[in-house]
Amino acid sequence: MNATRLSVLGLCALVAATAVVAGPLVPGAALAGSEQPTQLYTGFDTGTDGLDADRRFSSGPISTTTERGNGSATVVVSFSVETADSPATLTTRFDSENATDDSVVVSSRETAAVELRPAVGLDGEETATLFVEAAVDGETYVLDRKEVRFE
Repeated sequence: MNATRLSVLGLCALVAATAVVAGPLVPGAALAGSEQPTQLYTGFDTGTDGLDADRRFSSGPISTTTERGNGSATVVVSFSVETADSPATLTTRFDSENATDDSVVVSSRETAAVELRPAVGLDGEETATLFVEAAVDGETYVLDRKEVRFE
């Protein structure tokens, strides 16, 4: 092999290794078509004086409380959101067939306190995974993912 060919192969290997280590261009962004997103979007913060042009929205800390009823449980999910030029659809859902989702749309250039209440039937289930997602401009981001115990 000549030196030029070797250096091109070395550059390709470096780019591939960087992509594997660094991950996607948008850290933690889940693909919109994914049924079970596995990565969390970690680029949010609060307390900014307006959003920069490259930021679509920001989200505050997410808190949850569980309310049990007759054969079902409701999880109250609370957090704050600030949107930029596009509205955001915020959704909470469980990875269970016996569950109901909850969602709300926050208009563009708005700051809102969000409270969503997804529910799940307890037909023998002791835990379920709760997903908190935001859809902006056709892309879906996972804001939080956690196991919820219904004991």
